[in-house]
Amino acid sequence: MRYYMGIDGGGSGMRVVIINSEHEIITRVEAESANPSGIGLDEAAKRIQAAMNDALRQASLHPNAIAAVGIGIAGASEEHSKGWLQSTTKGVLSAAKVVPSSDVEVALVGAHGGRIGALLIAGTGSVIAGIDGEDQLVRYGGWGYVFGDEGSGYWIGRQALTTVAQAYDHQGPSTILVTRIPSHLGLKGARELINWVYRGEKVPVQDIAALVPVVLMAAGDGDGVARQIVEMAAHYLAHLSTTLLHRTGLTPAYLKFAGSLISTENRVSNRLCELLELEKIPQAQNEPVIGAALMAFNADQPGS
Repeated sequence: MRYYMGIDGGGSGMRVVIINSEHEIITRVEAESANPSGIGLDEAAKRIQAAMNDALRQASLHPNAIAAVGIGIAGASEEHSKGWLQSTTKGVLSAAKVVPSSDVEVALVGAHGGRIGALLIAGTGSVIAGIDGEDQLVRYGGWGYVFGDEGSGYWIGRQALTTVAQAYDHQGPSTILVTRIPSHLGLKGARELINWVYRGEKVPVQDIAALVPVVLMAAGDGDGVARQIVEMAAHYLAHLSTTLLHRTGLTPAYLKFAGSLISTENRVSNRLCELLELEKIPQAQNEPVIGAALMAFNADQPGS
């Protein structure tokens, strides 16, 4: 029996699995984030190797039992990061074949069970990727919260905060978000949002994205501003999707959804399905870490 390891470092955490040649999961490990853009390359490497060793211990496997390892880490997606991913994994699995990739590509492979189709991810951020007719990965979006990620959870939360400030200053239409967002956060009023947003050295991206349920509730209660934010988010994501599909020659039938914002039914995901003429949310087949393991398995097959 041959074994394969998959490592997914997308999002706020890291996941490691070991599967056998029958694609059965032998063990699974959850660990803290290994995004090098946030903690540096050295610390990221330590965390990845620690999680790999934990998985081997849980499975009672010697490192040499792993034939190949697939890895995709957020913040280490570009071409220049592949050498670092190679050396990091080789530090534990010296005999294994290494398949370095991006967190987006392993998510795509997991979503479809293979390197085909397209995947729209919208959670805190937003990005889409797909495989074109020449078997090349095409990626749009994913520029981050400062100058991108339109239609994402963070974008919705930020738009909500902007409209609250505008409404409070009588520079925009009135909205119940002026009272609902501060109340949700346990604040006395809208002006306290200033200290809430700027309370630390970094922008509280996750906390701002967590305002999405408040916006969706307000939209459901008929608030015009909240409804406009939802509509704009759905249109941004739909346009991102159709652009990628046109570029790759794929149809919406080959598109899967992932991410906390669009993987379950809500006003954004439902409207997005309407715009793309999809009958229901196209759910991913597997989680990204399984995609990483499948990439390892495929790389070990004859002729690969």
